[in-house]
Amino acid sequence: MTTNINDPIVFMGRYIAQLEARSDELEGKENDARKASNAPGETYFENARLDVHNRICALRDSLSCFEARSLTAALIQLGRAHGLLDDVAEDDKTIALAARAQMERLIMSAIRCIERELGTGLDEMGLTAFRVSHLDPWTPVEERLAAIKAKCESKAV
Repeated sequence: MTTNINDPIVFMGRYIAQLEARSDELEGKENDARKASNAPGETYFENARLDVHNRICALRDSLSCFEARSLTAALIQLGRAHGLLDDVAEDDKTIALAARAQMERLIMSAIRCIERELGTGLDEMGLTAFRVSHLDPWTPVEERLAAIKAKCESKAV
């Protein structure tokens, strides 16, 4: 099993976990300042918590920008894909389409990584419908189009 600590996805996942712990800590301090009627303290802790939250969001969105190189990275990406399920159902089409694109990258990256690690793939198991290769965002579009053309030509013969 590959667990490359230099994998950017693993690094970001671990950093997100640290930031989430910091966010919880800041939220507690913000609440304590509110209870103590310490308005400046409350404001500073709130601003710090919001800054941490913004960094968490940016890192989460970045998880789909890299292809998984380890099973740990694939697991992180699948977890993020699961977290995007609500956004795909959003009424706001811009949010829904962005979430769908992220999910496609995350899920296909994880599938490709798992296939590499296992030494077999969904296609070899006869599950070609589970892995639609011509929609794989990690395969260059030129290769995908060439494969579609070849498939069409073979059916025409």
